[in-house]
Amino acid sequence: MRPRHRYPGLLPGLILIAVGGGLLGREFGYLPANVRLLDFWPLFVVFMGISGLLHRRSFLGSLFSLAFIAFGAVLLAGNLGFIAFPAARLWPGLLVLVGLAFLLRHQPRRDWQGPHEPSARRRRGSEHQEQQLPARHEYGSQTTAEDELHKQITFSGAQLRVESQAWKGGELNVTVGGVELDLRNARMLPDGAVLDLRVLMGGVDIRVPDTWQVYCEVTPLFGGADDATRSTQGNADAPKLRIVGTCTLGGVTVRN
Repeated sequence: MRPRHRYPGLLPGLILIAVGGGLLGREFGYLPANVRLLDFWPLFVVFMGISGLLHRRSFLGSLFSLAFIAFGAVLLAGNLGFIAFPAARLWPGLLVLVGLAFLLRHQPRRDWQGPHEPSARRRRGSEHQEQQLPARHEYGSQTTAEDELHKQITFSGAQLRVESQAWKGGELNVTVGGVELDLRNARMLPDGAVLDLRVLMGGVDIRVPDTWQVYCEVTPLFGGADDATRSTQGNADAPKLRIVGTCTLGGVTVRN
């Protein structure tokens, strides 16, 4: 198995570098003096598209990523005064792109059938063989026994199941996507665990065991964070999970 390289801090790092470079350009006169920090918000859209382009393998997903890049570039050029057209008025188009991305992501997959349908006896034989084979994982479903979680989910959905017996937490970045994180079969060290979430226009649903004490410290920005876990009735020895981070235009739910 080839190791997969993960870069959970790629998106925020590129945004900070670009914003800092733009502000330096303003100080040295390369950009208009009236440019504000808020005017760089389309960079989120641009780098969302770049991140999606790096992670998508389908042609349609690549087209949507390129559309996000182009749309964000037009909005940024309008905010910085490079084009006379009031590009900021086009921002509702971003909601249209996000909505289309969600609709196309949930389209049912169609299986191709050959021109000749097998006979009933052959179908029964193939069904019997399929029952003897190990069950396949569903699309987007992953199980890991690693002690730390480091995932970047962009323009897609995933079901993650952690079965580590010494789980320490980790990082989970979700950009325009949805994640179901199942921790019910995991065990933590006595020191507990810290999970850092970065959610942008997405949703995260976390399932934890009844015996865990959860501290949800996620900061919502035009979003929500809901802790629906049951109390461990003041048990001081209960394993402690701290969930920190931010949720922008999205939602985080923690439950048993």
